[in-house]
Amino acid sequence: MGLAVHQALEVNFRQKIETREDLETTGVLCVFREAWMEQVPETEFTADESQGDLRRMGERLVAKYMDEVAPKVEPAAVELDVHGEISSVSVRGRVDVLDVEGRLIDFKTASRRPSHV
Repeated sequence: MGLAVHQALEVNFRQKIETREDLETTGVLCVFREAWMEQVPETEFTADESQGDLRRMGERLVAKYMDEVAPKVEPAAVELDVHGEISSVSVRGRVDVLDVEGRLIDFKTASRRPSHV
C-alpha cells in the first residue's frame, strides 16, 4: 500500500511544481489505484490481511492527504537524491518532497516504526 500511496502523491507534487496547483483528488486516487493494481501480483498478503481493506485504507489515506495536507505544501523538488557525511560516514538518501521553505517531507504509511535496522 505504501508504494502506491507514495506514487500517487509523487505524481501530484511533480505536477504541482509546474502548475502551482494540486491535481483533483479523484485523479490522484486513479493514480493510486493503478499503482495498487501493479503491486498486487508481486505482493504476498498475510492470512489476516484483506486486499480490499488495504486498498480502501490506501484510498482514504490519499484522499485525506490531498484534502488536508497537499494544499499547504509548495514543492520545490520531488524525489530529490541527497548525500553527505555524518560523523565521517558517507550517507545518501532520497527526499520525497523538498518544499520552497527548505522543509523535507517524507511520506509514511506504516503505523509503527521498525524495531531495529
